[in-house]
Amino acid sequence: MPSIPTKILLVEDEEGLREMFSSILIDEGYHVVEAKDGIEALEKLNDHTYQLLVTDLFMPKLNGFELSIKCQNKFPSTKIILLSGGGEKLEAQHKESTVIYNNEEITIDMFLKKPCSLGELLSNIEELLR
Repeated sequence: MPSIPTKILLVEDEEGLREMFSSILIDEGYHVVEAKDGIEALEKLNDHTYQLLVTDLFMPKLNGFELSIKCQNKFPSTKIILLSGGGEKLEAQHKESTVIYNNEEITIDMFLKKPCSLGELLSNIEELLR
């Protein structure tokens, strides 16, 4: 009996990076749905159930921090990886689960600092989904 692929919602406003991450994840056997910003991601979250949300932090319209909070409130079983290159209003340590942004704190499943290698992203996704 074939296993059902894990469904991942990938949210990244940089098109080239989003397409690259998506392609790699699909090659690894994941079912990937892409969104270019937090608003589009919220719409997609309402349409389907996802095992994992992988989102950039700094995006137009609705940032990854706000998206993560909304996702946790509505879909508590969805695991979350938040990606960011950093910024002065962000306090987060690589591979940790606590993120402080604009003096607000959330706990997610994992924070990854960009740039991270594709291998590291994949291994962390596998680790979270086990």
